Amino acid sequence: MLEELAGELDDGCFIEIGSDRGEGSTKFLSDLANRTNRCFYSVDFSVEGYENALATCGSCAYQDMGERWLGMSFEAVSNYSRIALAYLDNYDWTYPWTTEMAYKKQQHVDYASSGLKLSNQKSQEIHLQQAILVERLCSERCFILFDDTWPSASLKHHSGKGGRALSFLLSHGFEIIQQSAPNELSYLGYVLVRRLAEEERPRGSEHREEDDDDDEEEGLDGSIDLQVVRPEEGSLIHGDVLTMDVRLSGVRAGEHSLVFYDEMVERMRVNHWEDMQLSCEEGGNPEDRQKIQPRCYREFPLVMYGVRAGRRLFLLEIIDRKHRSVTNVSRTLTFHPASPEL
Repeated sequence: MLEELAGELDDGCFIEIGSDRGEGSTKFLSDLANRTNRCFYSVDFSVEGYENALATCGSCAYQDMGERWLGMSFEAVSNYSRIALAYLDNYDWTYPWTTEMAYKKQQHVDYASSGLKLSNQKSQEIHLQQAILVERLCSERCFILFDDTWPSASLKHHSGKGGRALSFLLSHGFEIIQQSAPNELSYLGYVLVRRLAEEERPRGSEHREEDDDDDEEEGLDGSIDLQVVRPEEGSLIHGDVLTMDVRLSGVRAGEHSLVFYDEMVERMRVNHWEDMQLSCEEGGNPEDRQKIQPRCYREFPLVMYGVRAGRRLFLLEIIDRKHRSVTNVSRTLTFHPASPEL
């Protein structure tokens, strides 16, 4: 699959988060990078994974958490190259039939010894963190491949390691190039996505996962819109207080929640939309609170105190009643301690 796409890849590096344990992915990607004159990096948090990569490709190997390495090391070690291809296959997924197997019990011990908790929820969170970072570091038409990820029977959402990450990427200019069939065995599941160039993206397009039993009463056009009005991406903020002005449309009480994350840790959750002021552009009807019209929106501030100094990632996510991501938006902001008063 990747061999066939080699001619379509942009200039840039290959990265692998989750070095192989004998499956051959590290050697394959290293060889492909060498044949196409690209840099390659393989990152794993474990000693075993690091030593396997070290034996396969030498200086390509790094022992670290993938999201930390992407956020703190990639630009320096790659001399500010872009990512042309990312293979995200880390933070192991637990299938129901493996929970009592000896190797899975040992994995829990190994993760705990590194201060980590092995769970499917955590696996999805980690892959989402990594996807957000890759999206910012990747080339104009980069590819991202997820293992242990598969589509639902309706093709409306994905499960597995990359489930939440795909919701983010598909709402940020990526499209699915290839994926396993819905009836394929889940442990053989995979999804490959490619970033669309700006001019290729449909205007106003937005990916949304829908409930399998959705009716068409989500609003006039069924769309949900989430915007951060301010601060702008990359802003420098003096002090330790974050005030984020948020604009929302299309959400319904009892149906959707807004979750606010600081460095991927949930800090607050908003559920009671009916208590918030509804504003409408000309022609909208604020009295219709059950079926929010597209020209009506709610705008309100989220305030967080005690933000630590430094560069921080914030994520806002709308989830539905089944806890699936509908849409999200992120901001990377830098906080600087307030100057003492003279």
